[in-house]
Amino acid sequence: MSQQKNPEVEKLISEFREYLTTSEAKSHLNYLKEKEPKETKEVLIRLHHLPKGSQEFIELVLYGLLPYSKTEH
Repeated sequence: MSQQKNPEVEKLISEFREYLTTSEAKSHLNYLKEKEPKETKEVLIRLHHLPKGSQEFIELVLYGLLPYSKTEH
């Protein structure tokens, strides 16, 4: 079975590869590799020590699951 390449998809992939060379993309990748795993581990440790029905527990779970802006949690 022969696959045809969609020009729009090819263009999108090419643009994404180009974006990956920018400082903005490198900053995002650095965050994903270095900071996010540490932050996730810290949140999980905090969750482990909180009462499951507490307001702080609920807010931390939502913080981890939903898009957000920086909050006290």
